[in-house]
Amino acid sequence: MKILLVIPPTSYVNYPITESGLYCAYLRQAGHSVDLLELNIDLLNHFIKEEGDNICSSFGKGINVNSLVFLHTVGDIFEDTNAEYLLDFLDRSSHIQERLLDSISEYDTVLFVFQYIRTYPSILPWVLDSAEEIKELRKNITIGLVGHGLRSFPSKTFKHVLEESSIDSVFLLEEWDLPEYINENGLFVVPPKHSLKGILNPDLSIYRTKEYLNNRMGTNVVNIFASRGCGGSCVFCNERYTFRGVRQRPPQEVAEEMVRMKEEYNIKLFRFSDSRLNHCKNDLLDLAKHIKNKGLNDMYWVGMLQANHPITKGEADFLYASGCRALWSGIENGSKEIIDLLDKDVEIGQLESIARNLSNAGISFVTLWIKNAPWDNRASITETKKLQGIVRNSGGGVHDTGFRLYAKSRAGKSAKLLASLNIKANPPDKFTTVIKYSAINQPTTPEQELNNNESFIYSIENMPLCSEL
Repeated sequence: MKILLVIPPTSYVNYPITESGLYCAYLRQAGHSVDLLELNIDLLNHFIKEEGDNICSSFGKGINVNSLVFLHTVGDIFEDTNAEYLLDFLDRSSHIQERLLDSISEYDTVLFVFQYIRTYPSILPWVLDSAEEIKELRKNITIGLVGHGLRSFPSKTFKHVLEESSIDSVFLLEEWDLPEYINENGLFVVPPKHSLKGILNPDLSIYRTKEYLNNRMGTNVVNIFASRGCGGSCVFCNERYTFRGVRQRPPQEVAEEMVRMKEEYNIKLFRFSDSRLNHCKNDLLDLAKHIKNKGLNDMYWVGMLQANHPITKGEADFLYASGCRALWSGIENGSKEIIDLLDKDVEIGQLESIARNLSNAGISFVTLWIKNAPWDNRASITETKKLQGIVRNSGGGVHDTGFRLYAKSRAGKSAKLLASLNIKANPPDKFTTVIKYSAINQPTTPEQELNNNESFIYSIENMPLCSEL
């Protein structure tokens, strides 16, 4: 069978997401012929050509916008917070769909890949319209949707897709393997494996790697994973429901994959996409040990740290020696009361020593905080600013992120739960936040007087840009 994997236009462009490469590896192992069409790169190139001058002018007169700042800003535009702007540009770029239609003639199956997290759910109407156009040209071709990103869609969406559109199949994947044949209508859920031992390495030869933003700056970077799932129970997150438990790859296999990518594709920087690298403290150190034992001096890695265990000076030095150059951690709030309310597994009393030890070792430590959240009050905002100051003074970085509520999180499923969080955090004698619900039940909050106006448009504080590594 000849299969065309298609990355939709509004998908991640900073570096290649290896999900498509993993599908390719499994499908080729099963005897299929597979190619990849990166419509995200086609739209990126067109966007830079058409909108480049407007982006530069938006910085204001007298500001010298170098290529690094420019590409960083373009990457921000392709994030899902800018969906409306980018989708409007896509509507004015008809040649993107024409490129897709011109590419299908030799294939039996077309699979649109909804890559985990980084593919807009809002691109689905464009995909369905394209599928209809494909069927008009090739009535017998099979069209499917595949990928972890589909798990953020409500069930009624799949019912519509399968009953009322030109899509033949939808694959919700717990792991990377696809059914050997894709030849019937329906909704397929591949059950999770109990072990991730022996997961195939992604085939990176199918990507136009040099056209992704970080790679244009001279740094070859891809994502990699050492585990799937999350043991946390944060009320605003859907990670634990997406992957149904925590499963880990043997760390020696992870290190071997990194070496192979380095040798075959000259990849020098690996971005771990795990929800956390330390499901327990020893996980992080064990992974670092296997990477260090490979003895490669110019291979670096970054990832997510759960700040619930101390990191000693010796451990920080060991992480640096293994190639670790940056770790970031979701702290969310400086109030212990709010942290407990969110069911967040963070020990805020450890932050000062973690930031200091990592920073002294040469590892950038960036903390992430939720801004304008419905559970904030005067006291929690003040405590957050105080703790952020401690992190900064200890060598760490601070990055405020906007409040987002995932539909399949505990709070996302229950408006009552979200409302109760707001009431508990903001009783009548405190500062009360007003919550407004849109059609999709995503709360928005008015600007709060105690929020600062710090801008992170040029870079995230204390986070080295990839080219600096």
